[in-house]
Amino acid sequence: MTPATGPSIAIQLIQLIHPDTLALDGTSETDDNLGKAVATGDFDGDGQVDVAVSAPYESPGSDPQAGVVFLYKGTLQGLVPWRWISQETTGLAAAGTPTSGLGTNAAGDQYGLVAVGDFDGDGVDDLAVGAPGKDVGSVLDAGAVYLYRGFCAVSSGTDARHGLQPWKLVTQATLGLSSNENFDRFASSPPPTAIRAGTPRSGSAATCAHAWPG
Repeated sequence: MTPATGPSIAIQLIQLIHPDTLALDGTSETDDNLGKAVATGDFDGDGQVDVAVSAPYESPGSDPQAGVVFLYKGTLQGLVPWRWISQETTGLAAAGTPTSGLGTNAAGDQYGLVAVGDFDGDGVDDLAVGAPGKDVGSVLDAGAVYLYRGFCAVSSGTDARHGLQPWKLVTQATLGLSSNENFDRFASSPPPTAIRAGTPRSGSAATCAHAWPG
């Protein structure tokens, strides 16, 4: 019997993402768990899809498994290195003055479980990053979610913010849904990998006056 044949399918690897090859501030290390969660969205309103890749067991500084998120910017030529963020990442106010980070890196926080959405309805995607191992006060492993608001420069040029900026720190208690309890691990991701995508919106880039190269 002759086996049935059908159309052939060619699969091409476009880009392989890891800290070494895309020149972000990091190196591939045992058990970093890069890619445990991946999310896509347009974080700066330029009409190109950007990517957030978690590494919840990465150790920024001397804090084992505190976790980081690597951001890759979408361009017409593909993804390029952008920045990496942690709980301590600072931002910019509208006037260009520095703002503080949302928290402090601590061992075992496992910051990095990502999800995307336009949480404030301004047409630019925002990023939520879960840290299920975060202690909240004296409550062990209560868990927390870090929110980063997406910005693009306005036409007047008076707003210095662009891309993702620190916004809010959310726990069960701040949402008013429940109290923080030991080992709740609020913001845990469905195992083994969570992939969340922002919903493309036609015309979203028109809200932004700046244009990125590429």
